[in-house]
Amino acid sequence: MDDPGADFARLLDEDRLDAIVEAVYLAAFADGVFSDVERKHFAESLALLTDGRVDDARLDKVESRIAANVASMGTIACIESIARRLDSDTLRHVAFVLALDMVAADGQVLPQERQFLVEFAAKLGLDRAEAGEMMADIPSLPAGVHAD
Repeated sequence: MDDPGADFARLLDEDRLDAIVEAVYLAAFADGVFSDVERKHFAESLALLTDGRVDDARLDKVESRIAANVASMGTIACIESIARRLDSDTLRHVAFVLALDMVAADGQVLPQERQFLVEFAAKLGLDRAEAGEMMADIPSLPAGVHAD
């Protein structure tokens, strides 16, 4: 992921920052597994995006909170909450790009990860064709096949 710049990080208030972090986390966990490779990529991406505002302690708290929200509300309700807090086209686009980057971190996108991206793009109100084009650039694994 390219550095979005420190200016972008400063534009994010806590609520918007949390929404971005949640989006990336949900993408990382879309296949039901948050692997060491994904966690490392997640932490590195957030450090870059937030100009260091998300440290390991905050990351652990955020992960716990998001996992609890998913368990109680479900993924779709969490995505809808993210979409409400990301109140500009730019923020929604950035969230989708970061989610896409996260699911592609291991070089393959599983069917359930691709489904998450489709649902996420729709809830964000992104142009379906543009989101599809962005997703087409990453390789997929057939259903039931897992990357090692």
